[in-house]
Amino acid sequence: LLDTRVGFAVGDFYVEDALEARLRDNPLAEFINRVQMEVTGAKISCTSIFDHATTGWKTGPITIGEIYEVYPVPSTLRVLELTGGDIKEALEFNAERFVTDDGLLTLDHWSVDDYSNYDMWEGIEYIIAIDRPVGERVLSVWHNGKPLDMAETYEVSMSSFRAGGGGYSMFENKPVVRDVKLQIFEIITDFVQERFAISPQVDNNWSVGTGFIHTVGWNETLRSISEMYDIEDSEIMKYNPDLVGVKSIPAGSELIVYRPFFQDK
Repeated sequence: LLDTRVGFAVGDFYVEDALEARLRDNPLAEFINRVQMEVTGAKISCTSIFDHATTGWKTGPITIGEIYEVYPVPSTLRVLELTGGDIKEALEFNAERFVTDDGLLTLDHWSVDDYSNYDMWEGIEYIIAIDRPVGERVLSVWHNGKPLDMAETYEVSMSSFRAGGGGYSMFENKPVVRDVKLQIFEIITDFVQERFAISPQVDNNWSVGTGFIHTVGWNETLRSISEMYDIEDSEIMKYNPDLVGVKSIPAGSELIVYRPFFQDK
């Protein structure tokens, strides 16, 4: 049964490095999130890659066993109604997982022991700067081309385990919009079987790196700021979409200066 082929990967859904997969968007996490979003109709989703040894699959046939290795947890799918503030709090909780051990970046012991404690999101755009204080590491969160509204409510798809809290207290006792009473492993298997051929996607909607907020001084320009920090104008523009079409930057404006650990593929 586990050797039964249910589909074909046209491209790699593969995790080369467990830590890197938690530092940049990757096709495996994006695929799980996109399945959850399509099945539930939610526009936002979060998921984990459960084990540091999980690799996903490369181009070629996909078996039931390989899908089970990616999602072995017996959770069903649930949609919660969350505020933007809840989502931001969850992202900050995620960001706390990063620690430096003997000068090397790693995940804290809680997350290393159980990688399901760290989520990756789809449907929002966010960046995490791990050199900032805990609670202030999420530099920006956007949804549908504008900053996430902290008071607005959003439907978010996730596992029933995560929806029950699982360490994420901001999800506890939130309104349940709908439930899909199938295990996520079964949902992914059905999804692959129905389409047979699936292709990897990576929209690079999130990343982890280092950064800070720069308050613009009198007569400072985009060029002078980029020279000050030895960073390309385009990189500043990328993480400050409000600058598009702006001829000059008013003094006192706050700009995100951010460097991801990995450039987009």
